[in-house]
Amino acid sequence: QKTGKMPGGACIVCASQTDQASPCCKIHVCHACLEAAAAASGSLFACPACRDRDAFRKHAAERGVNMYEGVPDYVETGTAATNDRFCCATHCRSPHGPAYDT
Repeated sequence: QKTGKMPGGACIVCASQTDQASPCCKIHVCHACLEAAAAASGSLFACPACRDRDAFRKHAAERGVNMYEGVPDYVETGTAATNDRFCCATHCRSPHGPAYDT
């Protein structure tokens, strides 16, 4: 039975420890990364692992994440923001540094 909670694990975005698991595929995403993803994704906000939209957005809303229904800026402008603007990791684990963008 899926409960939406699992023992703590590493956030798949920043690797910080969190006890919040998504109900769709049980990945861990910390609150700060949920907030950043919701702000950056707008109406496209969905689970970063399985792309589930409904259960993941409900999970985020239950945790107080503000979701925006507008079209993200990068869709309108054709340019994506670099990851250094949205990364919440206290220690960068990228060998290229926080400004590296694939």
